Amino acid sequence: MSAFRDKFFLLFLSETSISYRLDMQPLFSPTLEKAVMSSMDDSEAIFKLEPLKLPAEINPEFLHDLLGRFVLLSFHPPGLLAQFGFRKADVIALISRARVILARLPNLVEVQTPPRGCVHVIGDLHGHLHDLAHIVSETGLPNANNLLVFDGDFVDRGSWGLECLVVLLALMCYDPSHTILIRGNHETLGCIERYGFQREVLAKYDAQVLKQCTMVFRELPLAAIISMDQRPVENEV
Repeated sequence: MSAFRDKFFLLFLSETSISYRLDMQPLFSPTLEKAVMSSMDDSEAIFKLEPLKLPAEINPEFLHDLLGRFVLLSFHPPGLLAQFGFRKADVIALISRARVILARLPNLVEVQTPPRGCVHVIGDLHGHLHDLAHIVSETGLPNANNLLVFDGDFVDRGSWGLECLVVLLALMCYDPSHTILIRGNHETLGCIERYGFQREVLAKYDAQVLKQCTMVFRELPLAAIISMDQRPVENEV
């Protein structure tokens, strides 16, 4: 690992550990954080990790570890993702869960701003995993007072479009009522063939995973309307 990457990754870890606000928990679980820091001094540390397993119900701990593991592997060759990050079967299983949720949604989703909360609209991630990690560290996980709307173009151009897509689908499966994913023009066959996502998926997994990705793209809503709640908020006693 180059000196530049060492400095960048350490800076990333220190910043996210300070700013991450989900129940005052760090971005990484203790086990994964130890593995991340060990990898700075031991190039073989990554090979000691077991790939994450998709739980029956997605929880905050799994989301922490998934995002943290992807960040760790982003500094290693893409072929290691399936071996030490998230196995092919689990990727396909997660996509299948997400498709069931998305199939129930209309093409135009109505989003109501909570009286005491907010709606975060995030667009054009374009495979920038570290940006996504920083965004989640700032917003926290979705809940009734904290809605996340990801406004398309999750993939292409950046090197980690698949990881971004997997994290977004996991967030939606964790809280489908308060995580909205919108289809962008890059969630289409023409764009992924031209701008890199197709090559990325084939390098990290295979054609079967690519097909599953294109199938989940077809289920995504096309737009969202965000409405403000006009009712006055009563003073707290």
